[in-house]
Amino acid sequence: RGTRGFGFWNLGTGGPGAPDGMTNAWFLSLSPESVGGIGLFLATVFDRGQPVLVQPLAIDLRRWHTYGIVWTGRGVTFVVDGRPVAATLVACMVELDELRFEKIVSNSIFKIGFEETISNVIYPLLDRIGVLWQTGSISAAQEHFMSNLIRQKLIAAIDGLPPCEKKERNQYLLFLPEGEQHEIGLLFYYYLLKKNGKYVIYLGQSVPLNDVIEIAETRTPPFLLTAFVCSQNSIDVLSYLQELEKIKNVEKIYITGAFANQSAHISHKTELISNIKQFCTYILV
Repeated sequence: RGTRGFGFWNLGTGGPGAPDGMTNAWFLSLSPESVGGIGLFLATVFDRGQPVLVQPLAIDLRRWHTYGIVWTGRGVTFVVDGRPVAATLVACMVELDELRFEKIVSNSIFKIGFEETISNVIYPLLDRIGVLWQTGSISAAQEHFMSNLIRQKLIAAIDGLPPCEKKERNQYLLFLPEGEQHEIGLLFYYYLLKKNGKYVIYLGQSVPLNDVIEIAETRTPPFLLTAFVCSQNSIDVLSYLQELEKIKNVEKIYITGAFANQSAHISHKTELISNIKQFCTYILV
């Protein structure tokens, strides 16, 4: 049942045996105006929030089919004509199922592209993982398993791009502050920059501030990009940015992450990046 643009064949309220927080599973029909593409997708909804696209459904919609959704305590399996067509990425994480993860993500990349898959499949998944972690529904091992699979995908995509020529005003220094380990978002920015011809110096996770300053002063990149993601990081964001702003050759410091808005627009040198669309609009021009 359902309405085009919202969802055909919607199974609501999984009941006592459903995965924690999952409220709906949809065979979701997307219109041309929708984010993610056109056609029939599989999707889940957590905590009455926005749908998380699981993957496009590669079937001939001109023919009749039977559809089913099977709830389990570990996730949801979608069934078409009696055959399982996908299980959720959350279930892949819980069951440490790399093969199924690879099938879901590769199929999504084939149908809607790499960038749309990261933005509309992986990012919502990461939000969900954060909720599951905070509520104790998953272990650290399961979270690390999924994060490393996603990280591998991003690194492979970056390596697959041609090298960029170093020019005076196309250099970006990317790094995470000391104690910050969540680099998936930073890796995606790396991918977008390199794809658009920008020369990236990537330092990665947990870089001491003194090392960042030294490299910025010796390599003289005009642009810095960093992220403040973890609430447990003891860094004073304002003081940290003030130190970066003392670097004379730096023209702009781009900051992102859940805790970056604590110090947004503290000077003309600092710019808050709220989302990927804004990043592409203001930086990749």
